[in-house]
Amino acid sequence: MTERTTQSTAGSPAESIDGSSGGQSRPEPRRWIWFSTGGVLIALFLVYGASTFRESLTPYVSIREATTAGRRVQVVGKLVPGSSEFLEATQQLRFGLQDGEGQSLSVVYDGTKPGNFEEAKEIVVIGSYREGVFHAQQVLVKCPSKYQGMGDEHPGSVPKSNDGIRRKV
Repeated sequence: MTERTTQSTAGSPAESIDGSSGGQSRPEPRRWIWFSTGGVLIALFLVYGASTFRESLTPYVSIREATTAGRRVQVVGKLVPGSSEFLEATQQLRFGLQDGEGQSLSVVYDGTKPGNFEEAKEIVVIGSYREGVFHAQQVLVKCPSKYQGMGDEHPGSVPKSNDGIRRKV
């Protein structure tokens, strides 16, 4: 079937018999609603993602800065000898942390005591300072390497060579 067009008397483009114009038409109103809704949802998702990302950034600060930060931070230091106390009944760990500047901080952590806690070379606490105590949400321990202290001594069972190549003896 062929479509017949007629010239309009008002000078508008030709219209087909079914009433549609031959030129481009505006998208249906429903499509604009879907596009607008999609755009708003994408914008909301981007704002939510940016704010969540910003909250997840936890800067390293000194003990002095942690006491005034008023938000979640990371503090690194060494365990104050003899200060750790783990309460089995409440699963709460309390200890003192001292940084390189000599500042100390009382820390409370609700959770299980990390393995090798007493032998830790460094401790990182992540949390916030309130009511005179640092409330840790996470405690990370850096233990000394089991290979530390081996030194440069050469094992007696391996023969030395001057050119750095091992040879059978």
